[in-house]
Amino acid sequence: MKKNLFFALCFIILSAISCDAKSSIIFDKIEYDFGKIRKDSTVKHTFNFENKGKSTLIIERIKAGWGCTGTLLSDKEIPAGGSGKIEIELHADSREGEMLKTIYVYTNDPDHKMITITIKAVVTGD
Repeated sequence: MKKNLFFALCFIILSAISCDAKSSIIFDKIEYDFGKIRKDSTVKHTFNFENKGKSTLIIERIKAGWGCTGTLLSDKEIPAGGSGKIEIELHADSREGEMLKTIYVYTNDPDHKMITITIKAVVTGD
């Protein structure tokens, strides 16, 4: 009986420890406004993030909405306590006016499986 109780307690303790050992992505910000940009130009911004969790953060994929944004990821796997960055490139076309684009970041963080990053700009002819 004592042996079964011992194994049950070990199982409970190990389960609690493994539940705590997860990745946790934290961005410094998830929105950026380029302000006014010239048509047919390209602008870039870097979004920084940290893994505040206790296990490796995996960036499973990044999906940019529309065809005018490009992304560059610093590293796909970020160790616990590590940091990374995603560089976003916005290509303004020849149309003038407001642009609003979204980028979706998919991770193994159980609390943030998908993060939405938003970028915007006003395209001018000047």
